[in-house]
Amino acid sequence: MKNKKIIIGLVIGVIILAVIILVAMKKPARAPEATNTTGTPTQNEMLRFANSFNNCQNDAVTIKDPNSDQSVTLEILGLANGKCHYQMRSEGAETGSHGLDCFFPPEVLKSQLLGQLTGNDTGLANEISQYCQMY
Repeated sequence: MKNKKIIIGLVIGVIILAVIILVAMKKPARAPEATNTTGTPTQNEMLRFANSFNNCQNDAVTIKDPNSDQSVTLEILGLANGKCHYQMRSEGAETGSHGLDCFFPPEVLKSQLLGQLTGNDTGLANEISQYCQMY
């Protein structure tokens, strides 16, 4: 039962992250913000990550649950065999490590795909099924 609550909390966190990404993409960039210590990525960090995702450049953001040791890391590992390697990992003492491992052709990288990966239905679920595996 406790694991269900943790997983539900992480899913809600990922959905909130997706909303932040979508809102951040619609606003012009601002001056860099102070170093983040809250466990939630800043708007500028999410803008940077979205840009890195669209261009398959190495980058990562981590969302930490302030009430536990659970965290979700979104990471772009760069090109591997002509495909963009992307991972989303959930980690914590109680649930261990699990996530999604994806290899996307560069032509499918776009903000809508990142939105789909983070829990928003942008109509690209087939791409996730085609290019990703859970672990």
